[in-house]
Amino acid sequence: MKILSKQQKGQTLIETAFILIVILLILLGISEFSRAWFVKNTLKNAVRQGARVAAVTPRDNLPTTNFNCVNPTCPDTANPVKTAVCCQAGVPKKAENWSGSADGVTLTCKNQSGTVIACNTIISGGSVDVNATSTFLFIIGNTGTGNSLLPWPKANSLSTTASMRYE
Repeated sequence: MKILSKQQKGQTLIETAFILIVILLILLGISEFSRAWFVKNTLKNAVRQGARVAAVTPRDNLPTTNFNCVNPTCPDTANPVKTAVCCQAGVPKKAENWSGSADGVTLTCKNQSGTVIACNTIISGGSVDVNATSTFLFIIGNTGTGNSLLPWPKANSLSTTASMRYE
């Protein structure tokens, strides 16, 4: 059995600290990536549900303006598409997640030839596209000052679209 000198014990401690920092960064990166993937899948499912609702909603009840999901009223009787998208569990509902210029939910209606039309003129055979773009805020490294010492950004834009044939 080899007995370590005082200097060797200190070296082992420093090497262990360096390895632990690297392992911790890897684990934090995995957890942040997993959370982003969860939010993206949740948003995708919400947009699919919104497209399903839009495909069967009478054209006079379809929303005419874009919207975001900040503190939504659930259910929103005036906007069934907003209820379908924003009231889903896991969809971001904080203002910070819908603060970008491109963030929000849009409904686009197309006729049978694929030309974009006003949603109140859509007829059976056309299509409805629901697109949602939200800002994903990383928990780790998001100090709010714009500075991060970690190797990933403090925010990322998540966007997803679903399309269905209008009935």
